[in-house]
Amino acid sequence: MRVLFISVPAASHVFTLVPLAWAFRSAGHEVLVALAERPEWATGAGLPVVDVAPGYDAVAIAQKVLEDDPEFAETWFRSVGPDRDISPRAPMFAGFNRPLVPGTMEVVDQWRPDLVVYEQTTTAGAMAAARLGVPAVQRNLGPFTTGRTHQLTA
Repeated sequence: MRVLFISVPAASHVFTLVPLAWAFRSAGHEVLVALAERPEWATGAGLPVVDVAPGYDAVAIAQKVLEDDPEFAETWFRSVGPDRDISPRAPMFAGFNRPLVPGTMEVVDQWRPDLVVYEQTTTAGAMAAARLGVPAVQRNLGPFTTGRTHQLTA
């Protein structure tokens, strides 16, 4: 089975996928990590990687999102509410995901995974699985709920 792992380029997001990727690989499955900006995080963990957005700059993306939406910028640095729903953060996730989509879709069209595993803020992962009609697994980041995050991000 071919398993594609997808993450936004943030260390705490990428590294949550590494143990599961290795578990699949150890069980004899083909594994590929779709990532941008920091492919060495996956290769350094001994995993094959494809850079789906060469030139990606997460800091520049975050700055632009915050500059373009001052009202959102006021809320970005607040703690997630007691409901632990990350949906209000969707504008930032949209900024991070937008550049990942074209390259990720190219990878899924060419590599044809049987399963897509993505971390909670990477809506491009859900989109990739839907494109092929294959199962998807969302790896959550702690106790947070997704709510309408993917709909709002897309």
